[in-house]
Amino acid sequence: MHPVLIILSGFISVFSMDLRAAHPVCEANQISKFVIATGRNDSAGDDECEKSNGELSSEIEEAITSLGKSNQQVAELFDLTPLDLLPDGLKFYLFSHALGTFASYSWEGDIHLGFVPPWNGTGPNASVYTHELGHYLTFQKNERLPSVLKALSAGALFQETFADFVALAATGRIIGQEDDLPSCLSNARRIMRFQSYDYPMGYFDNYFSNRRIKACCESLKTKGKLNSRTRGICGDNFMKKTIPPMDRSPLVVPEEKELRKFGSLISKIDPHQYGIPLNSFFYALSRRTGHSMKDLLVPAIRDGENKSIRLKCEMQKDGVTYFEGEKAVPSFAQMVKSAREQMRTESDRRVFDELWKSHAMDRGIPAYDNESLEIALRSFFQDFLNYLDPPEPVLQCKSTLTGASGDGASDTGFTDPSCSVVCRR
Repeated sequence: MHPVLIILSGFISVFSMDLRAAHPVCEANQISKFVIATGRNDSAGDDECEKSNGELSSEIEEAITSLGKSNQQVAELFDLTPLDLLPDGLKFYLFSHALGTFASYSWEGDIHLGFVPPWNGTGPNASVYTHELGHYLTFQKNERLPSVLKALSAGALFQETFADFVALAATGRIIGQEDDLPSCLSNARRIMRFQSYDYPMGYFDNYFSNRRIKACCESLKTKGKLNSRTRGICGDNFMKKTIPPMDRSPLVVPEEKELRKFGSLISKIDPHQYGIPLNSFFYALSRRTGHSMKDLLVPAIRDGENKSIRLKCEMQKDGVTYFEGEKAVPSFAQMVKSAREQMRTESDRRVFDELWKSHAMDRGIPAYDNESLEIALRSFFQDFLNYLDPPEPVLQCKSTLTGASGDGASDTGFTDPSCSVVCRR
């Protein structure tokens, strides 16, 4: 798939860096490394933060300061200081790429933002940077952040929804406008007040963003408005790709009792796109009630340990229980629903209920918990494999969840009918 608009985000590990050795501008903005790299996967280049005081160009200094402003905005979402948020600083790379901003990603404790060469000194796209910072935070061992973030981030749906929430709450957009970026590109992924899970399947699939990009590129080409920035995005390789027509069938989220079907759904949808109606709900609720987006969701995430699905699991083979344990699966659906508790007046509660219905939240948000439950079943089975001495990595079992909504199975490639993992609510 063409990578336009799919902001790639990798797993992130903790790093340590002595900020006291960094340039004062870097230290003041919690940036431990600032490199202008030559390519997307290239980390080589001069570290501007290692330069002596006074040696930074004005463009570099302004770019680092803009990152510091974004760090401040995101820290405030969690009632933290930038130092609390990023105690070891953050490694940042600007790299040249034909796709510019749309090639950005976070990986191994770093954030990498793309630009179309040559870099003209403009500050990094704040919305894209804070999206990537949202990813970065979910993998950090930072006791000042909500403890459930790491567990929730095992699911792709939560990862992208949360990253967009951070960007939207901090900057008001999920892709910031840029002087040389046509609005039909910067608005290709945009949160508005009315997006809904009643939209057809084609809105959520892996091709929706590409359809919008292609339409934008065709319009720019017809009007003769392609420039050095857009030619890379609207290149021949992308424009010649065959993109399936819009799937107008309704979005169908498998129920908890159909967990084995969930992997099939996840393979068809774009996690970036799936979170748009949920963030649209919070955006509209904030605008209608005056509550900040931060106050609508962050307290619920902080209290996430009390909004969990409790599972008791056991592994059986030939009718004998070999291994048992308990798992607490954080329920993002419960966290989202609990935003109603922040509504202090009857009028605000009516607005919440109205928007909940118009955004079809009951249709869309079960997917978040279903993904977490499916991952939990697989995780318990892995716990069992790790428990065995010696381990049996080739063993495959049927995984089953039982609860009030019926029995659900996780399809893990069953090969041993006498082996089963059973988890009960």
